Amino acid sequence: MTTSLVKNYPQKTNKAITVARRSKRYVLVGNKLYKRGSHSVVLMKCIPPEEGKSILDEIHSGVCGNHAASRTLVGKAFRASFYWPIALKDAEILVKQCKKCKFFRKQAKVPAHNLITIPPSWSFAYWGLDIIGP
Repeated sequence: MTTSLVKNYPQKTNKAITVARRSKRYVLVGNKLYKRGSHSVVLMKCIPPEEGKSILDEIHSGVCGNHAASRTLVGKAFRASFYWPIALKDAEILVKQCKKCKFFRKQAKVPAHNLITIPPSWSFAYWGLDIIGP
């Protein structure tokens, strides 16, 4: 650790325990920060949110974009070994602002209309039976 980080590190509190526990998930390789995957040994490169937004935009509406939901976008970005803490929030904002996604998203429940009853005399109005044959 550098001296500036040691000065800001909390001493003997619950916060210090939390920081120590969370820091085990991160690795410094050279001068780049990586996060260990939750269920795998793959290292995900920690990137700034601005770069993460551009990655999400490329996944969402790029050449091979499929206008997927926010969790799907974040999953694809994480599988491509990129990580930033507010990825899900960024993806939700991106999907909400997309005009194509707004047009094709699931429609809210439509209000119920009154039932239109068919009078009993209409039931056989258009039916015909050929009893004798052709």
